[in-house]
Amino acid sequence: MTTIAVSRTQIAGDRQSNHNGGLKFKIKSKIYSFSNSDFYKYSFHIGLAGNVDTFPEVIAFFLDPSNVEKTPKLKGGEGIILSEDGKIWTFADPSKWLYIDQPYYAIGTGMNFAMGAMSAGATPYEAVKYAEKLDPQTGMGVTKIDI
Repeated sequence: MTTIAVSRTQIAGDRQSNHNGGLKFKIKSKIYSFSNSDFYKYSFHIGLAGNVDTFPEVIAFFLDPSNVEKTPKLKGGEGIILSEDGKIWTFADPSKWLYIDQPYYAIGTGMNFAMGAMSAGATPYEAVKYAEKLDPQTGMGVTKIDI
């Protein structure tokens, strides 16, 4: 699946994707940036974990929800949001954000490795690098955004 880690100042995610047959391949990013006041007054960054087939629908929803017939759901996955004012949310339904009231969080198959690393003082970027070593579903480089 993936590992996405976030703190109040950084979001990071790996670039590995897996085909149903087990083939691993690299994608450009699992982190996307938006500036849409219909959702939040500040710009925000979203990390997506789960079935990559649903990512385009979720991205289209955040770009312009009026152009989407039905709110998409992340199948077998989760999204995480870091806003430019340092707030963190998680979601499976992009229209329903759950506020995370702690200094860091992680999603995906490597989330426990990333959470452990961040509890020991690692940045989200470093936490995903640790998860790459331990989670076979995480790898092929890391994308990060600092706010």
